[in-house]
Amino acid sequence: MRYTTILFLTSFLSLSFLLQAMDHNGFDLSKRVVEMNEIVDGGPERDSVPALTLPRFISTKEANNLYSLDDEAIIVNVAGIQKAYPIRILNWHGVVNDHIAGKDIVVAYCPLSGAGLVFDLSSFQEKMDFGVSGLIYQSAMLLYDKQSESLWSHLAKKAIAGPHAGRPLTLLPSSQKKLRNYLLENPNTQVLKAPEDPSILRGYSVNPYAGYDQDQNVYFPIEVADNSVPAKTRSLLVLYRKDALIIPIDRLDPRARKTRVSIGKRLVDISYDAKSGEISGDAGYSPVRFISGYWFALRTFYPKARVFTGDSSSKK
Repeated sequence: MRYTTILFLTSFLSLSFLLQAMDHNGFDLSKRVVEMNEIVDGGPERDSVPALTLPRFISTKEANNLYSLDDEAIIVNVAGIQKAYPIRILNWHGVVNDHIAGKDIVVAYCPLSGAGLVFDLSSFQEKMDFGVSGLIYQSAMLLYDKQSESLWSHLAKKAIAGPHAGRPLTLLPSSQKKLRNYLLENPNTQVLKAPEDPSILRGYSVNPYAGYDQDQNVYFPIEVADNSVPAKTRSLLVLYRKDALIIPIDRLDPRARKTRVSIGKRLVDISYDAKSGEISGDAGYSPVRFISGYWFALRTFYPKARVFTGDSSSKK
């Protein structure tokens, strides 16, 4: 009798755990590297925000006629091939499955965190296709791959649940810039074309997140809440090996064109245009990486990062 009771309870708990794991847009969270309650429902079902696959591109001339001086884009340059992914399109799609210079890549942009990253998928033995899961982790979107249905955090740069849990992603150099300014200096850039498929076509002239960057509230749970800087302050994360530095734009001298900072015993230049609010880093061909995003997101995902104070730097 006792054995039967224990067996029943074990089976019941196992079933309850499985049902709980599956109650996240159908994703199995039984294998994961974060706590289950940290993965929350963002509202949309999986793929309600449609990722782009086999994207098409337009010329610089066409893009200049479509986009304003205020439009921004995620820029990636590999082996001299330059591609731009306008935020106006990424706001509605979140993920672009693409290739560049013979590499399969995925472009992931999260309006909640203000962060756009590009990953090299060459390390995967099979072709990977990513979509938007509809789930949120630390107030940032989660991607998923359609091959294994693992959940991936672009800001953590790894899978956090599913068969690939714990597997890292390879970050490619990218930046977020004013699109037309960039095209003026880089006229051969290929610019992502808005999809023509009516089933995924959206109103790209409308910003679905208008005003979000001015609202300092964070709408989903985060582990680290550092109020020393307003939550939606545009910031730049500088990464090199085990060293990390977060630079909020309000810590930079608005009169200086460039500020030189130290990261892992290397010196890198940070460019900041106070008029446009654009911030970017230049480390040449070194393995230093830069991630632009809101302060709260960079601080949450990189709580051990140093925070730039403006005291120990050289300015130009």
